[in-house]
Amino acid sequence: MNRIITLILALAVVIMAVVISVVEKSNSRGGGSSARGYRLVDVEPESVSAVTMRGGDLRVVMQRANESWFFTEPVEERISSVAMASLLDQLGQMLVLDRLDPEELVGEMAIDKLGLSHEEALELEFALPDGETATIALGNTTPAGGSVYARRLDGKKSGQVLIVDGDPYETLNAPYDRLRETRLVSLPVDRVTQIAMKTASTEMVLGRSQTRSDWLIQAPIAATADQKSIEELISSLLNLQILDAEDETDGSAAFQLPNEIPEGSALFQFAVAGLKKPIVLYLETIEKDDFGPPKLRARISDRLGSYWLHSDIIVELPDSPSQLRDRKLFSIPEQVLEQVVIFDIEGGRPSRSFVSLEANRNAQGLANWTVTQLDLKSVPANYVRLQALTERVAKPVVLKFIENGNLSDYGIFPDGYGVSFMFAIPGAEQPDGTIGPTQRGDRALRLGWAEKDGVRRLYGNIKGQDTILELDPTLENLLPKHPLKWRSLNIVSVNQVHAKSLEQSVKSREPIKLVYDKDRAIWSRQRQAGIEYSDNVDPIAVEQLASRLCSLRADGWLLQSGKAYAALAEPDATFTLVSRELDRATNQPIEVTRELKFARASETGNRFVFGQLDDNPDVFYIPDEQFRELIRPVTSSMAR
Repeated sequence: MNRIITLILALAVVIMAVVISVVEKSNSRGGGSSARGYRLVDVEPESVSAVTMRGGDLRVVMQRANESWFFTEPVEERISSVAMASLLDQLGQMLVLDRLDPEELVGEMAIDKLGLSHEEALELEFALPDGETATIALGNTTPAGGSVYARRLDGKKSGQVLIVDGDPYETLNAPYDRLRETRLVSLPVDRVTQIAMKTASTEMVLGRSQTRSDWLIQAPIAATADQKSIEELISSLLNLQILDAEDETDGSAAFQLPNEIPEGSALFQFAVAGLKKPIVLYLETIEKDDFGPPKLRARISDRLGSYWLHSDIIVELPDSPSQLRDRKLFSIPEQVLEQVVIFDIEGGRPSRSFVSLEANRNAQGLANWTVTQLDLKSVPANYVRLQALTERVAKPVVLKFIENGNLSDYGIFPDGYGVSFMFAIPGAEQPDGTIGPTQRGDRALRLGWAEKDGVRRLYGNIKGQDTILELDPTLENLLPKHPLKWRSLNIVSVNQVHAKSLEQSVKSREPIKLVYDKDRAIWSRQRQAGIEYSDNVDPIAVEQLASRLCSLRADGWLLQSGKAYAALAEPDATFTLVSRELDRATNQPIEVTRELKFARASETGNRFVFGQLDDNPDVFYIPDEQFRELIRPVTSSMAR
């Protein structure tokens, strides 16, 4: 039995030895897995600084400069960084599928038949760090397709004939067409410091410093440019796409500028920080198209050859520098704004139409805005209205720029109507730790109305400038000339927990007086000697009334108060609010009583209700819906 087992084991060992011998022989002929899986050229795209292609009479050199790639032989031309990265990635990922033994390279499988002879192969040499190189030769595509014959021309595996995955010939057979940068203009936008533009009808220069990103119009006028318009212009230039190109490598067509820019052409000159010479772009219309953008011919100084493209860029260029001007008036940060004055000068003196808004800032720099009334008393200002004005002048409000105009022809006079913004910029910290002097300044806008082309228009002029501005006429809606229109609309601002009592007296209804228990945070009806009341106060209705009254806000103030006084002599409702508040003068708690009278405005169809606080002569108004909420019954029997 033991002999039989021994014989079986010996037979198994022999069979395994035969199998191993066959597998090793198969592997030695290139059919095994040991020939598979490694890359033809083991390089990373980011480590390659140059690629040289050689084949027959062909020699193409591509070199990297920083993050950009360029053809340097036989022509100088930009390469698309995206296309080049894709090619390097494809070449670096070509995996070996099989290896052919030398004895197989005969007949139809001979080196020259596979396209791998020195005369027929396409050689690619990769320049690597530290002066090292890696070179491969690519031959014909395999009969099955999707792979090519290849050889390494250096290293331990030099000379081996391999079958590798992938077919890069679609790009390598036409490197200029496949790799050429199709964007006509490639600029490091962050380093462009000047753009000069010239057409048949206009010429202008835009500039900025490297430390300041805002663009300025430098010629033929000096003005702030509209940043969005400049960004759109640069974007249009960067998006110009080449459709076709004519290489001119013999130098016979050197870049030359015309003496005069003809109609339908445009010349651009870009100054770039770090470049000694500017980049010059010339565009000319070759053929107009009734159904699409015209065909343009382009020449650019950092590329050889002429290029053709379709674009509307020439017809969309501004006709004058004014079209690129900033259409905002000025932007002053609220934290440095000190005073806003709306003036209307008559005979050299401010008229009654004079508004002065002032910021009273606390230690933290927060502003409490006040407006000076006609009686020279300062009252809280309408901050919402002020904010609307400062935001509006910081937005595009200029409709048209008029150069060399006569101010009086546009209703603008040195002593006239306008608005001035005064500001104070805190001094910067000095090297010795002290704070430098505060910088004070102002921005004044004079305004006027004039009829032009049969239309009454609003015009303006910024102090210190010559340009006349046609403005959005709705701007005047934000510049009421009477100080009362700038008064705060907050009539009562009392924290409800500080309320003590509240009395509601509505015409044809029994007055109700309520007291507030701040410890229990509830309202109750005040008891009077000899009169018995049931506990019929509706707590929700009372809470709502107290909340509305303690934060009462008006819709506006009346300038003509005669009819309002007559109506308020017999009010429809009166409210008396007593609260405990801190006297700012003595820093002691005091009791403050406010009386509010309301009367419906019959001339408005009762849509609005007049209101008056205490003995203040100024009359405000609120919507009738708001008034009805104030006079809503607050007892349970009446509220239901």
